[in-house]
Order: sequence, then C-alpha cells, then structure tokens
Amino acid sequence: MKIKVETFRFITITSIITTISVTALCLIGIAIYFSFHHKNAERLMKIFRVATSVSMILIITIAALSLIGITITGLYPGIITLLLVTLIPIASKFYEKKISIKSNAFQIRYYIMLTIINLLSILLVLFMTFVIVHDRVFQDCC
Repeated sequence: MKIKVETFRFITITSIITTISVTALCLIGIAIYFSFHHKNAERLMKIFRVATSVSMILIITIAALSLIGITITGLYPGIITLLLVTLIPIASKFYEKKISIKSNAFQIRYYIMLTIINLLSILLVLFMTFVIVHDRVFQDCC
C-alpha cells in the first residue's frame, strides 16, 4: 500500500500532538494526585488552569484541522461531536470565574471535577481523531 506524502505528514503531526498530549496528561495527573493529599485550593486552581489551557489548545487545534479536513474528505458526523467537545474547556474557563468567590471546600470540589472533565475531553478528542483518521484517510475502519 502506497501512502501519499500528505497522509504521511498528517500522521506525523497527529502522532506529535498525541505524544505531547499524553505527556501533559501524565504530568497533570501526577500533580492532581499530589494535590489530593494537601487539599489546597490555590494549587488545584493552578493545575486546573494548566489542564484547561492544554485542553483548549489541543481541542481547538484538532477542531480547526478537522474543519480543514471537511473540505478534503467531506462532512463526517464525528466532527460535529468534536466541535461540541470544544465547548467544554471554554465553559470551564467561564465557570472558574463564578466559583472563585465561593468557599475553599466548594472550590476544591469543583476544581478537581472540572480538571478531570477537561482531561477526559482530551482523551475523547484523541480517540475521535484516531477513529476519524482511520475511517476517512486510511479507509480501513469497519
């Protein structure tokens, strides 16, 4: 099977993004684990901001690349879901401002929950990217 140069570039870019994302997820997960022991709202807020920023950058980048991919391969129903997932980190940023005036216990609970949701959204987007690439580019899915 002969692979086109554009496909090879896309695979390379996707694997680089995946490697960076998995590394960031591991580091954020380790930081969350150690933060559970201290229950410090300020530390959890910093971790939340990093997780949300990584999530936002990665998801918006992949969503933009998917929109470009629509012109090449046509509309794919998974892309609509991918675009809806981009709202998760954006909504988290706005919700962070609302919970900043609440008590520390409330902040800790929601920072942990929102951080985990953002990390899961990164994993969801990476999995969706993998499925879309195999279905649309390689055409070897199902």
